[in-house]
Amino acid sequence: MYRITVVEMVIFGSLASLDFVWGLADLLMALMAIINLIAIALLLGKIAFAALADYQKQKKSGKNPVFHVNNIKGLKNVECWGDPSDNVDVKKEA
Repeated sequence: MYRITVVEMVIFGSLASLDFVWGLADLLMALMAIINLIAIALLLGKIAFAALADYQKQKKSGKNPVFHVNNIKGLKNVECWGDPSDNVDVKKEA
């Protein structure tokens, strides 16, 4: 089904006027961006605001804000940041 749609769109794009094709492409890209922004806001908004609150709390207490996975409720399967009590040395690559 996808391949058929792609072939149809290629044929349509070669027959239609350039202005119409660019206008349609712009419209579809805007629609895709709006859908993605809504999905990100709904799925990640709660976690993003929790991370922002943790950052502001650390900043107000005079600390250099550092992200730790245990400070944010609702995070699952996070591989990059561990528990602040873990004494893991992170080597910086040059």
